[in-house]
Amino acid sequence: MRLTTTEHTAGIQYTLVVTNVKDTQLNAIGATNNSGSYTAIGRPAQVIGATATDSRHVSVVFDETVDATTANTATNYAISPSLAVSAAVLQGDGKTVLLTSAAQAKGTPYTVTATGVKDMQKSPASRRTTPPPSPACPPPTT
Repeated sequence: MRLTTTEHTAGIQYTLVVTNVKDTQLNAIGATNNSGSYTAIGRPAQVIGATATDSRHVSVVFDETVDATTANTATNYAISPSLAVSAAVLQGDGKTVLLTSAAQAKGTPYTVTATGVKDMQKSPASRRTTPPPSPACPPPTT
């Protein structure tokens, strides 16, 4: 059985009480032992975009502030087709991470996947993949 509710506030304790529910043997769940409490962890951070800033760097943007320790861990990111990620640096806004990678081939679309990056409530982000960013090339000069 799955219960769907409105969004919970991270860090708040909630109690769920069930009534008029039967187990698989059709025994009614009684008035005792019919509740449970939990602390909401909130929705994990989501990757909302990635852009190649030049042939060796990709800017990854999350929808909320992320934990610096996990955001700065290069092994929490993958770029495919396979490119090694050698560094990850959380930027001043707390939402953008600049990745350093092996050289990207001009005209090749890449996909960035972030795993293990936690939000400020330490909720681990589920595996998130961006849509392919623009083909890698140096930014235009003016």
